[in-house]
Amino acid sequence: MSADGIRIGSNSTIDDFAVLRGSGVVRNLGVGILIGEKSSIGAFNVVLGQGGVVIGNDCLLGPNVTIVSENHNFEDASIVIRAQGETRLPTRIGNDVWIGAGAVILGGSVIGDGAVVAAGAVVRGEVPPYSIVGGVPARVLGRRTGISK
Repeated sequence: MSADGIRIGSNSTIDDFAVLRGSGVVRNLGVGILIGEKSSIGAFNVVLGQGGVVIGNDCLLGPNVTIVSENHNFEDASIVIRAQGETRLPTRIGNDVWIGAGAVILGGSVIGDGAVVAAGAVVRGEVPPYSIVGGVPARVLGRRTGISK
């Protein structure tokens, strides 16, 4: 259950054991998840849409990819973390993006069209269009060739 629900575009696939959640709790509904057309959500993916997750068209997500759109607040050490609330962070993945196995996309990230995220990378922030990123934290390693943009 979430404000915008979980919407899956035509000809998209959700592989075995993938978890898509539009919200964490009923008392504070999340935004939801929108998956474009002809995109593939891999086996054992976890997509948490509390802050809103948009995945574009023609995207490929390898197995064990995690996408989150909310962080726990933790600034006040005199209060237990679970009692400090959450910050919702809209997260967007453009069109024609490939996310490798085991990558983690943190809340508030924006991955540009045509980007490639290496297996095991942890993305926080912005990934330029048509770039290739990898590492922890992810950084630009190169650029797809043949792109005039």
